[in-house]
Amino acid sequence: MAASSRARTHSALASPSRVALLDHIRGADEPLDAHRLAEECDLHVTTVRFHLDALIGAGLITSRPAPSNGRGRPRLMYSPVAQARPEEEDPYIELSRLLLIALDAEDGASAADRAEIAGYRWAEQSLNGSALDDGPAGLGAAAGKINALFTELGFEADHTMDADEDSAEITLHECPFGAVAREKPAIVCRIHLGLLRGALDHLKVDHHTEEIEPWVTPTTCRAVIRGGGAADA
Repeated sequence: MAASSRARTHSALASPSRVALLDHIRGADEPLDAHRLAEECDLHVTTVRFHLDALIGAGLITSRPAPSNGRGRPRLMYSPVAQARPEEEDPYIELSRLLLIALDAEDGASAADRAEIAGYRWAEQSLNGSALDDGPAGLGAAAGKINALFTELGFEADHTMDADEDSAEITLHECPFGAVAREKPAIVCRIHLGLLRGALDHLKVDHHTEEIEPWVTPTTCRAVIRGGGAADA
């Protein structure tokens, strides 16, 4: 993915409201208009239109006029853009690159340790200079950014904070490396743990612990972050 395209996608998915709108549009059986989306997502229609423009700009959805009834301006109907992956963006090719990085890690590291190092570097490469790379973040803001990062990398991700905002859970649906992860969970899941740790360090979230809980359901894994507070800039 080109840097400018990645930046637009990161920016669009950094907003939980936009992620919710995108989920509704992708899950619908037919195109939806702004008024219906506003009702389903409990947002003002003007806010919805603002977010929809951002999703269109990121290439995630498209719009077309509804059939005219002859009175007034036709409503715009919103549909998802098919997420085709050209060969250079295929997740298995990306995984191969990561494993090559891991093999080039420090001597003496185990395969799982090398996989985590690869994931850590992956986070740095993905975040560096992106729209999400805008300075230190507390746990709540960081969780939203990491959720957007996982989404951009191919997961269907959503996150929640606990009532005290001192821990967060990111639910990872439909792992793009699912087939390989089931065969080699000690490697692939450690890549994702490294990705999580690398993102937290890059965003300068202080005093955190983190873990990846693989296959909490047949199609879902979970990233858990505890602690928080932004480091001093």
